Amino acid sequence: MNDQPWWRGVDPGHRLTGKRAFVTGAGTAPGGDLLGIGEAIAVLFASQGAKVAVAAIPHLKRAGGGSIINVSSVAATRALGAGAYAASKAAIQALTRDWALLHGRDHIRANCIVVGHAHTPMGTTDEAGRERRRLVSLLGTEGVAWDIAWPAVFLASEESRWISGVDLPVDAGATATTALGIHMLNRSGRTEGELGPSIPPSTSSTSPVT
Repeated sequence: MNDQPWWRGVDPGHRLTGKRAFVTGAGTAPGGDLLGIGEAIAVLFASQGAKVAVAAIPHLKRAGGGSIINVSSVAATRALGAGAYAASKAAIQALTRDWALLHGRDHIRANCIVVGHAHTPMGTTDEAGRERRRLVSLLGTEGVAWDIAWPAVFLASEESRWISGVDLPVDAGATATTALGIHMLNRSGRTEGELGPSIPPSTSSTSPVT
């Protein structure tokens, strides 16, 4: 039996070695075997060697630059009856663009991940609810916390050095179409897909994203 932590050896590419970034709005919830977005990002950043700023923007300025990664929700761009939650997430997207403008010349990039209907401890966990959620996306696959964490790694890395002020939808294409489009897709019988695991196998030696 392998007693090593399940995340040990996850894509040890050290893409973030020496990089500085901070992530806001990445919700998580304690308990059970489900992995929240915030925890997944923390695990990947730790394994990749990123320095996460506590003092945030002043710290990044003193360090000579870095990356701000805000986490929003499709509730900010589509009506879901989320009220104040939706308004708060829309505000995060507006702040992202402002920070990109105000701090870009300090070599600080600011981007926002707009999360779709992913399987996390904060959402519906029953099988019927998960299936409904899966079928509202173009890919027909269920997103998990890792599917949000890996784009955060990309936005913190040198690979995204020329990207700032962007709202990046991570939603399996759900917001790229309309309710009618999804209805027509599902009526066509193209409903194959899969539900995603909440935790990758401990034997994984590469990316945990499925």
